[in-house]
Amino acid sequence: MFEFQIAVSEKDKKVLNRLCEDLKSSTAGIKTVITSYQQGGKAFVVIACDDLERPRVSFAICDVISDIISTFYKLEFIENNLALPISNQANLSAFKKALIAFDRETDKYIISRSLKVENTIYLDEFFQFRLKQLRNKWMEIIKLANDNASYLLCNDTFIDLLKFLIDNIEISRGTVNVVKKAGKFVLCDEDFNEIDESKNPLCELDERAKEDEVGLISSLIALSPKKIVVYCNPFENSPALTLISQIFESRISILPAEKNGL
Repeated sequence: MFEFQIAVSEKDKKVLNRLCEDLKSSTAGIKTVITSYQQGGKAFVVIACDDLERPRVSFAICDVISDIISTFYKLEFIENNLALPISNQANLSAFKKALIAFDRETDKYIISRSLKVENTIYLDEFFQFRLKQLRNKWMEIIKLANDNASYLLCNDTFIDLLKFLIDNIEISRGTVNVVKKAGKFVLCDEDFNEIDESKNPLCELDERAKEDEVGLISSLIALSPKKIVVYCNPFENSPALTLISQIFESRISILPAEKNGL
């Protein structure tokens, strides 16, 4: 029997919940037992399986931990170190989300390369003591932004940097349709089925980005589609649509609301 434990601060409920959900999802179809308990200020997630399934389960564990660190831990690192005097919440939220998603595959590779799936891993300690290369990598771009804060207060310069980051985020899906339902923008797939954002940790990352327009921009960056089609009134006056049009540029089309066929 193979058994592995992941320890996080018991106060960090969001990380704990995401760990449990993602481990269950990643090992669906594999006979495993996943449980949790709390002890000494830590919450432990335990996963066990037959020795025969160890390689598959170990791969899933690496992927989940890499995902957690490259999202939740990266957001906290950015918020602790980014010092841009940007008062516009939509712009600031979009910038943070773009920083998190930027070069994320490399982040996950660095994390997984340092991981050893053996007995127990303490995530906070692993992040602090084993991932110095990763933290230095993140700090380089944050320092670049901080050192050029005065230039980034110029809207054109800020938009150019945001576009650069977004253009270098790996495409994750084909088309996302943006439609208005009950006065709110809703993200849908190619068949106009509402997208379940809870399955994407980047979408669910920051509770402060849940306001309609801020959330719309933030979620589109997280979903990173190849094409965005927005269906709205031709006279729609929305700061969110203006920013989306600027940062996604060639990937976005805006069509009259009645064209969506709903």
